[in-house]
Amino acid sequence: GRWGIRYNRKAAVAGSNQDRLIQSARAALLAAQCLQQDTRLNGKCNFNGSEIELIVNDRLLAPNTAETRELLQAEIRSFAQTLFGTAEYSVTFETDPRKLSGVRIQAGQRT
Repeated sequence: GRWGIRYNRKAAVAGSNQDRLIQSARAALLAAQCLQQDTRLNGKCNFNGSEIELIVNDRLLAPNTAETRELLQAEIRSFAQTLFGTAEYSVTFETDPRKLSGVRIQAGQRT
């Protein structure tokens, strides 16, 4: 499997979808930074920060369908531009309907 930071929030967050995405990314990045700086780990925990995976853990709110992906497309691209600015990035949606709606945004590639 892949290693990373998983941030999960059950309580609703006020604000726009962009505000929620930014808040979630900020919380995950702060957790990664804390782990990297923890002297007890002797520098053995490093994150490259070039990739983020977002999952909507609510099949009723966001079923993993083409329609949902279409609705999320502009919101996700705007968020990716906030994260990576003018750098190239790729956006890859999870298309397996048996899995939760999700997207992987990766810097250094263009899609």
